[in-house]
Amino acid sequence: MSTLTLQTFLGNSNIQELQDFATVLLSRMEKEYPGDSVETEKVKSLFIDVYQIIKPGLKSSPGEGSGTTAPKISQGEDRFKSLSQAEEQDFTLSATGVDVLNCAILQIRDNLWLESEDSNIRMLSEIMVLNILVTLMLEISKTLITSTLNTSNTINYYDCVLSKKYSVLLYFLQTLPQNTFAFLMEVKKVKLVSPSSTIVEIPSWIPNFFRDIYAATLKYFRLAYTMIDRSIEDFFRSPTTFLMERQQNSRSLFVKFWNSTFQLPYYYSKYEIERRRKNLVNLQKTNISKLGYLLTNSPHYDLKNDNLSTDFSTINSFLESFLSSDKFTQSSLPKEKQLNIDNLYSAFSTGSYELKHKLDRVESENAMPSYFTRNWPIIIPAGLFIGSYVPSALRNTRLLITDPQVRSESYEYFKQLVDYCIDTTVSFWKHWVVNPINNILKTIRHDDNSEIALMSQKSLASDLDSLERMAIDYIVDSSPTGGNMSLSELDQIKNAIKSGDMTLVMNNYERDLKTPIKSIVAGDMIRNILIQIQKTKVDGSLALNGVDQILKSQELVFGFVAASPSLFIVWMLKNSFMSWYNGESKSSYKNVQTREVKTRVNASLGKIEKLVDYMVSQKRDNSVSDDVDYYKNGLVFIEVRSLKRLSKKLLPLYVYYQFKEDVEELVGTSSDVEYKLLTIQRIWNVYAGYLR
Repeated sequence: MSTLTLQTFLGNSNIQELQDFATVLLSRMEKEYPGDSVETEKVKSLFIDVYQIIKPGLKSSPGEGSGTTAPKISQGEDRFKSLSQAEEQDFTLSATGVDVLNCAILQIRDNLWLESEDSNIRMLSEIMVLNILVTLMLEISKTLITSTLNTSNTINYYDCVLSKKYSVLLYFLQTLPQNTFAFLMEVKKVKLVSPSSTIVEIPSWIPNFFRDIYAATLKYFRLAYTMIDRSIEDFFRSPTTFLMERQQNSRSLFVKFWNSTFQLPYYYSKYEIERRRKNLVNLQKTNISKLGYLLTNSPHYDLKNDNLSTDFSTINSFLESFLSSDKFTQSSLPKEKQLNIDNLYSAFSTGSYELKHKLDRVESENAMPSYFTRNWPIIIPAGLFIGSYVPSALRNTRLLITDPQVRSESYEYFKQLVDYCIDTTVSFWKHWVVNPINNILKTIRHDDNSEIALMSQKSLASDLDSLERMAIDYIVDSSPTGGNMSLSELDQIKNAIKSGDMTLVMNNYERDLKTPIKSIVAGDMIRNILIQIQKTKVDGSLALNGVDQILKSQELVFGFVAASPSLFIVWMLKNSFMSWYNGESKSSYKNVQTREVKTRVNASLGKIEKLVDYMVSQKRDNSVSDDVDYYKNGLVFIEVRSLKRLSKKLLPLYVYYQFKEDVEELVGTSSDVEYKLLTIQRIWNVYAGYLR
């Protein structure tokens, strides 16, 4: 199972059965040697010390025959939480436990208990060695898992940087001071070890007191130039350099010049990122292969007729070469069943620490830039900007403490500021919230005193009456009858003018145009023109009246448009306050984080399904070799660990408990690969609503 215990590294063997057999041995030794054998007492005491150290690691993981059952819902959420937390913890060996187990190995080796003629002492010693061995395998597996997860985060960072060109250029800017400093230190180191007899020609015009400084500076710059030239030459010689491919594919001299000069920092940074990422990927593959090797090759024991027979043939070479080798095959393992106790001691005492140191060194050499390195282009300008205000802030603070007048002025300033904020808030509420709402209510009630109008209400009627009187008087005065018109003729002229018919006026105007000067001096042409100007004004008023009618029909819409910005601001302020008051201000961030977790969960499930598909196809294809693929076995284990850790953020606790049991079946050694494939399909079908 994905939770590491001592049982994890014993395969199908039962570690609890082994401890029960040790109890039987102790009882047998009590009967056969009732306290008169010093060696027997030493073995018994040593076994009890070893057992006390490894006792927490004897707990079986869920699904390994531990007898645990899923809790009932009525037991409450605390019960689920306590169970899930307890079962996710790997067994951890303390520093005191390491010392105790080291001393146990030395005593077993020095007293030759593994070759003892007493079968009880020999079998009890073999049980202790077996426990110590699986404890060592567990500690190394934890180191490999931690390193793998750390490198995965760094690889994801480098993938994000390589995905966009501006990210690569930003990476170059971020790491420029660090790389420059490292290069200067390298130049200084080379300068210190370089021979001091290098000849430097010093011009005669340089003063004597400056000659030594001139020679040292010239040596330094010559060396720096040589190293830069060598680095660029090595960069161009790289067979995977993207720059050379661009140079070969381009026919433009300008493009070649541009790629060779201004874009050189981009290509070099990309080359450096890809190199670091490749190193981390190789390290990750190595760690996963080693983890798969440990999970697959476990020591065995056999209990027959109260006799213990141990077999270390599958794990023997691990004690010699596993910590330094990268690839392991079944054929390279020696077939000796007897364990070399010296190799076990050296691996337990120093090998695990050397492995951790080696992994930390590779990770640190290829780690992503630190927080300050990534953000110095922002931190330094911001620090300088803030620092420029520090002297004035300190000076103002001192004046505020010592000068009463400054305190009084500060009090008046803050008072005015508070009054200004209050007045602004009241004005906003009155003019941008209350007044637009009142206008909406007036519109709904059909209030005639509406503000939405382009002209006054009586303007059009007065203009029409004035035009009617002017036209009638003009027609009457210019008629041949001399103003003696009947009432019916006057009514007919009045109706024509109301309907916009100005034929009589225009006829007179056309007649006056034949003699314009005479008509202007002695006729009524100017009066006729003024009437037409009044007619144009009436037409304009009619057009504005039509627009007013349109505005009136849409007055409610304009009212809502006028009130919506202020109401939206008030609504946003209210929601922000209530979110802060109810503790929901981080909900949007949590939603974004949840989407990212779901994406990673789906990717992890996809990788597991791909690996299981490969195993199923390998099983069905008889022509495929039966050699164990340690990398794929280790990768399944890593992905299951990652899947459990991520799914805990998405699933309710009562659902997570069942989900964890289903996922654990993917790494169970007793499950067939066909059943694992069906398990993945069941996971997709049952938990898709939570994971997608």
